[in-house]
Amino acid sequence: PFFLSVSTSLINPTRNGLPNRIDADNLNAWEEMIEIRLLSVTSLAFVGRVTWNGNRELLYCVSNQKATVDAVKALSGTRAFVFTCEFDEKWAKANYWLNR
Repeated sequence: PFFLSVSTSLINPTRNGLPNRIDADNLNAWEEMIEIRLLSVTSLAFVGRVTWNGNRELLYCVSNQKATVDAVKALSGTRAFVFTCEFDEKWAKANYWLNR
């Protein structure tokens, strides 16, 4: 089990740090593309989505680290983002979000 975080900056966020209508639609399409790509290479559990301070972060638990990392790297050019995929055998990182 691995914890995946994918983070991107919002384009022209509102003064509250949230996406504007156009960027929200673009983010939704981008997130669907990410999930479709991930589902083609690994099993996954959606943990959550965090939007604040001009950023959007997607959180997942995945079963195959190498395939996940390769799939996410192949998304380059779609939208600027950073990601981490870390071993999380006891779901400690996921539980931070799931059991608040």
